[in-house]
Amino acid sequence: MSQSLLLHNQSYTITSFGDEWYRIYAAKKLSAETALDLTTIGNIIQEEKIKTIQNIISTKDEIAIQTKDILSVLTQIKQLDFDHVHQQTKTYELPIYFSDHTDWERILAHTNLSKEAYLKLLLQQNYTIDMLGFLVGFFYCKKLDNRLQVPRKNKPATRVEAGSVAIAADYIGIYSLPSPGGWNVIGKTPLQLVNLDKNPPTKLKVSDKIVFKAIDLDTFGKLEKLNLDVEQYNARY
Repeated sequence: MSQSLLLHNQSYTITSFGDEWYRIYAAKKLSAETALDLTTIGNIIQEEKIKTIQNIISTKDEIAIQTKDILSVLTQIKQLDFDHVHQQTKTYELPIYFSDHTDWERILAHTNLSKEAYLKLLLQQNYTIDMLGFLVGFFYCKKLDNRLQVPRKNKPATRVEAGSVAIAADYIGIYSLPSPGGWNVIGKTPLQLVNLDKNPPTKLKVSDKIVFKAIDLDTFGKLEKLNLDVEQYNARY
C-alpha cells in the first residue's frame, strides 16, 4: 500500500511495513516556514485517541502507526485541525541515582574519564526526547556530549530494570518497563514513567526536555515509596 495524505498544505506519503504498521513521512523536503514538525503532528494524532490506533511512534522524520484499519485512521486524521497548532513542550526534572552498576567499568574505560568527571559533563545540559519506542515509554533522549558516548554492548543484558537510565552512542535511553537491553546503564529513576491503563500511557512526549538531577540512595528510596509519576514529582518538588 502506498498513498498520499495532505495535511497543513503539505503532502505526506503513507506506506505499509511489517504486520499492521504504516509509515507517514514527507513526500519531499518540507518548507521550514509552513511545515509542522512531524513530532507535533504525531502528538496531535495521539491526543485525539483514535480508537483504531493500537500504537503510534513519532519522530522528526516519520510517524509509525499500528492499526488494523488504516483507511479509517486516515479519514479521521484528515478531519483534525492542524492549522492553529503551536507545539507545546515542557521541561521536566528527572531524579536519578547514579548507582555503581557494572556497566560503569566499561563506560569509564571507553571514555577515559572518572565517574565524577563523567557526571559533571552529563549534568551540565538538558536533553530532548527525540523518539518513543522500542517498547511503550522507552525514551530516546538527545544529544549526549561526544566525550560521553559509548557504543551499545555486543551482548545485550537479558533484563534491564524499569526506571533504568542508559547510554548508547549519542542517546540517553530511559527504560519505563523491565526488558532486555544492550545499552550501558548509568543509573535509575524512582519515578513511575508509564501507566498502561491510560491513553497515552506516558506523561512525557516527543520534544519535551529532561533535566537530570543526581540524588543519593536514601533519597531514591524515599521517592520510590511515594510512587510518583513525573508530573506529580515536578509539581511537588
